[in-house]
Amino acid sequence: MLFRSRVCTGNDVDFNLTITNGSGNYEILWDFLGNNNFVNTVPPNQSKTQYSYSAEGVYTVTSQVLDQSTNCLEVYASVQVDVRNAPNVSFVADSNSTCNGVPINFASSLTPVVGNYQFRWDFSYDGVTFNTQSTAANPVYDFPVEPSGPQVVRLEVYDLNVSSDCFGSYETVIDIKGIQAFIANDS
Repeated sequence: MLFRSRVCTGNDVDFNLTITNGSGNYEILWDFLGNNNFVNTVPPNQSKTQYSYSAEGVYTVTSQVLDQSTNCLEVYASVQVDVRNAPNVSFVADSNSTCNGVPINFASSLTPVVGNYQFRWDFSYDGVTFNTQSTAANPVYDFPVEPSGPQVVRLEVYDLNVSSDCFGSYETVIDIKGIQAFIANDS
């Protein structure tokens, strides 16, 4: 059975081959690029493997199973893989420095332009945890009073036509200047 799966370049693709009958002493070879270049990527008797594609294209993945006890060879055309690049993402802000309470306009750009994209912005990215604060393509954001200082702004754009882990990202630093005022009572 041949079906198509869409994946993103650079991401691991899992393949799982189901084998029935035979002796159970198998050698499994995989052709990931559709060029009849079969490679043994797993130990004998293991039917799971991964492959990562580095270039866009449609690839027909084929496996060969050799039953070493009977010397019988079976060929399975298992899947077509449609590999696409993640979107190339960037953005500009109308200022790279602002005071608390002064909104900043962000304008994203990406290629390819046509697609089914989901935008996710984090205006205080800590380098570990991503917190979606806007899903607009071109948001206006008013940084809160605290914290002031450098804030990392990160945009992730997901191509929903490919897979949930196919995204491009871009980040920059915006310097937020906090203002504090105190009233002293001398009485």
